[in-house]
Parts: sequence; C-alpha cells; structure tokens
Amino acid sequence: MEFVASSPPVTEVIDTKFKKLEKMLGELRLKDIDRQAKLSSFYSLDDPCLEDVLKDPMAAPNHVVDPHEWAFLALFSHMKYFMDFKFVQNLSVRDQKIIFQFSTLKLTYFCGLMRTLNEKRMKMLNPGGQEIYPDDLIVHYRSTPYSLARICSEPVDRMIEWRITNEEFYLLNLIFFCNPAIPGISNTTQMSLTRKRNKYSGALFHYCQIKYQQSAPSRLADLYSLYGIITTNAQQMENLFYMFNFNTPEFKFRNLVTDLFHL
Repeated sequence: MEFVASSPPVTEVIDTKFKKLEKMLGELRLKDIDRQAKLSSFYSLDDPCLEDVLKDPMAAPNHVVDPHEWAFLALFSHMKYFMDFKFVQNLSVRDQKIIFQFSTLKLTYFCGLMRTLNEKRMKMLNPGGQEIYPDDLIVHYRSTPYSLARICSEPVDRMIEWRITNEEFYLLNLIFFCNPAIPGISNTTQMSLTRKRNKYSGALFHYCQIKYQQSAPSRLADLYSLYGIITTNAQQMENLFYMFNFNTPEFKFRNLVTDLFHL
C-alpha cells in the first residue's frame, strides 16, 4: 500500500499564518516607534538634498525640534524608515530617487495623519503642538486660511470615522510605497516592488479576516481608498507650497523640502 503524506491540519496552517503576521506587525511596530522617536526629538543642522540622503542617510544629531524644521524632519525621518528595509537598499540609486520623489511627501503626510489620530487630535500639528506650516506661509494665505486648515483636518475625520488601527497603518504605508506603477522605474524594480506589495497586501487581508471576519472585503476597500484621499491632499499641500515659494522667493526652504515638494 502506497503511503500518501497528509496535509497539515487547517488549524495548524491558520496558526502558522497568524504567527507570521504577528511577527511581521511586531517588527513594523518597532521600526515605526524608532521613526517617531527621531521625528519627535531630533533635527539635523545640515541641509542635505535628496541625493545626499540617498548616498549617506546620516543619523540625526540631538537638537530640539524647531517648528520651522518640521517639514524637513518629517520627510527625512520617513525616508530613513524606508531605507532601513533591505529590499529598498538593493534598488539602484536611480530608482530609489524616482520612488522617493514620487512617494515621500504622500506617505509623510499619511504618517502625520496617523500621528494626529493617535494623539487624539482633530487637526494635524507638529510634534511640539504648533502649526505644521512656516509662519510666513500662514501669513501669505491669511485671506484663505481654510485651504491650510482643511488639509490638516478633513482626512483626520475620515480616519477617525473608520477607526484606522496602527497595524493597518503599518501595512498600508508599505503597500502604498511599493507601487510598481511609478513612472520611470526599471523592470527589475517593478518586479521587486510587486513582490513586496503582494506580501504586505496579503498580510493586510489576513489581518482584516481576523479582525473583521465577513466584513474583511469591505474593510479592505475602505483602507485602499485612503490612497486617493492622501494623494489628493498631499498634492494640494504641494501646490500651496509651490505658490508660496513662487511669490516669496526670499524664503529659503531646506534642500530636501525643495526636492520632495518639487519646488
């Protein structure tokens, strides 16, 4: 009689998948705690541009955050977060530059929204509790303050309504980053990003199955729709900075802000 190996019990497979998910989320949580610590406590007195950061992602020295440095530090800390992943390190510098130019502002904005949610605020502020915009920019738009305020508050309302969890944020952050449709990247990078996006998308689906059960598909649809909200508002923020920079050329942004806001 021929022996046929049996498949592992369903409960064993589910338990294994859960342990893998738990391990992944634990690692992402630690990475995000480290990112937030840098954002809340430090800034760099240097003025690197995008290419400088890609060549040498230096550790930020310990200086107290100044409100005017918020945009630089938020962008810088988020770039460092992604550059700690091995698959990002393995990409060509050319493709890294394209990806960070395309995604950093959007995902830094997403991080700010999630931090606002965790701080139980209704409006995004910097870690010290001040406005995220430079004072000169606020003065420039004093006749239309709603545009600035809406970007910092309207998406927060949606995230509060949907009760976005930290675990969902960790995974969405990577799913949105691993975008193989970014124009100009190589085929090799497209394949790498596709593999990673599938990995994190699968983890998010499994998380939703565990937490929301039959409602998992509709929950996923809501979560993925956040990308459109984030993109629209980040683009509007970029436009406001661009017009301010055009009309106030004497105001000097940090090099990294100039590069990633496309000023």
